[in-house]
Amino acid sequence: YFAPHFEHIHFHPSDKDVEVFDNIKKLTVDHANDNIADPVHLDLTQPETWFNLDKKEHFSAIFCINIFQVAPISIADGMMECASHLLTKEGILLIYGPFQVEGAFTTPSNKEFHDTLSSAGVSEWGLKDVADLKKAADKFGLALKEQIDMPANNFSLIFGRK
Repeated sequence: YFAPHFEHIHFHPSDKDVEVFDNIKKLTVDHANDNIADPVHLDLTQPETWFNLDKKEHFSAIFCINIFQVAPISIADGMMECASHLLTKEGILLIYGPFQVEGAFTTPSNKEFHDTLSSAGVSEWGLKDVADLKKAADKFGLALKEQIDMPANNFSLIFGRK
């Protein structure tokens, strides 16, 4: 979605699920986006998959969209450690999605969404708390710089170096 709006930026998609790579490549071709690299496998629980670590390349921004409602909070440590290795000194990690704030749901619809996810029987599913992401970030020299309310009761959480 972002690539055609920011043609001066080069995007590096990644995912744990390599089965989505063909769709990413197809969309890149279908929309003639020349600013998107081939997707790479990245598993936040396995540091050996954190691409570019050995090359010492750094990124100005990392975007994580709608992952924490269906992922264990334990990946927050991997995300923050990975970001601390891959971001430039002034780089940001933007995490987008629905969250709890200080143990509370910000809207009745977010509580309903959490309950629906939790009813699937997968213990890791459900809205995570912003406080848990802040705690993980702190371990790796990152801090929450800004929390922005977004449409559909979501947030953009912007982390950067302390």
